[in-house]
Amino acid sequence: MDYVTNFFTSFSAGTTKVLSDMPNHLKAMSSKTQILKDSTQTSLEDLKDKLVAIKYEELPKQAKDYIRTYVKEHPYQTAFHIVNGVIYFTPATLTYPVLSLLGFTSHGPRAASVASGIMSVFGTGAARGVLATVQSAAMGGYGVGAVNGLTRAGSVLAGAAQLWRPARDGKDDAQSTEGGGGQIKSKL
Repeated sequence: MDYVTNFFTSFSAGTTKVLSDMPNHLKAMSSKTQILKDSTQTSLEDLKDKLVAIKYEELPKQAKDYIRTYVKEHPYQTAFHIVNGVIYFTPATLTYPVLSLLGFTSHGPRAASVASGIMSVFGTGAARGVLATVQSAAMGGYGVGAVNGLTRAGSVLAGAAQLWRPARDGKDDAQSTEGGGGQIKSKL
């Protein structure tokens, strides 16, 4: 019976302490909440001011000027982005020639090719395996979706790598075309 009495005594003492400290905790939370509210309000007001300051009727001209300047300053990156976009939207422009070059044709593996060499060493592989899927893609079958999906993923990764590649030699990419970086900086 002493255990029960001790438990309830300890419990009530702890509860009383927590409840007595509650106003102090609420005051601390209240001040932090007010700080958060004030900083959010300031940020939203700054954003509103920036959005109101934009001259929307001039945006098309500004965008055209920005794109023209970017293309002049970064011709190789521009060509890369255009080719990357073509590959993303029409992956067959890359996959068909590459598969054909490797020997995966619409009639089956070409003799004396990489595809026939792989198949002679490893066999034809399992149904729906890598070789079967690649050969199916070359023949226009179920593998087209998988190969085109991988091509699109590669296109996205290459584009992302180009955009986030740091400039070389510590130069700002906007100042130097030799910098090699492809960062696009916001004009807002």
